[in-house]
Amino acid sequence: MASNPNVTVPGTVFVGGSGVLITNQSVAYSFSGAGTIGGTAPMNKWGTNRLTLDVTSELPLTIHQGIVEGAGAIGATVVESGSKLNFSGSINRLATSGATTLLPGATVANTVSVEAGTLTN
Repeated sequence: MASNPNVTVPGTVFVGGSGVLITNQSVAYSFSGAGTIGGTAPMNKWGTNRLTLDVTSELPLTIHQGIVEGAGAIGATVVESGSKLNFSGSINRLATSGATTLLPGATVANTVSVEAGTLTN
């Protein structure tokens, strides 16, 4: 994927198995489009670079390192210590021990849990 770090999701894509692993130490990645990333497999973000999610994703997301930003819709999200989430879209459940900023327009359904991290609204 490093040859094309900008992924357009035009329709519905179902993810199974071990899910989506993003390791981006040196390249910033983005997912955008009118489509949906569906399923229950996890999306894991490792690496210190940025990931932009301007797409609908039902996948549970864990941010282990780096920054995730965007204005799409994301599944249940865990922000680990040392990582960041800057988001203006919708989030289905949020647990953070990292730094989370909910930008104007952001919504969180279900529960919000802040465990030694920061939540700015």
